[in-house]
Amino acid sequence: MSSLTVLAYDPDVSYNAVMYSAASYCLISDIMKWDCGRPCMLRRGMKSIVKIEHKEFDVFAFVAYNEIDKEVVVAFRGTNGIDVKNWYMNLQGDKVPYEDVAGAQVHSGWYKGWKNVREETLNTVRDMIWNHQP
Repeated sequence: MSSLTVLAYDPDVSYNAVMYSAASYCLISDIMKWDCGRPCMLRRGMKSIVKIEHKEFDVFAFVAYNEIDKEVVVAFRGTNGIDVKNWYMNLQGDKVPYEDVAGAQVHSGWYKGWKNVREETLNTVRDMIWNHQP
């Protein structure tokens, strides 16, 4: 028998996720300084910002530590509207099995991008957790 944990909706968590997502569309140089306008102003406390990038598949994300909320943040940029590579990945929209979760399926274009940054992303998250332990 499997167990299911139901989490209550938390508007603060949702709002924070939207701000981190919005920041992922800013200029990389601004993200690295955490000075990208409204999203950065509304989510103060970001430190140790690391960019995750794979140019061939046009994947971009950042991993950072929020010292106020004591959390590690991973935010992936979605489609970059003017980038042909991004649209090509979007058009590869068939579902494929996700190797790590039995029965799960994901967008094939997204999964190709993820597989190219997975190791770096997970290693960065592990390092971030280790470096910011209480």
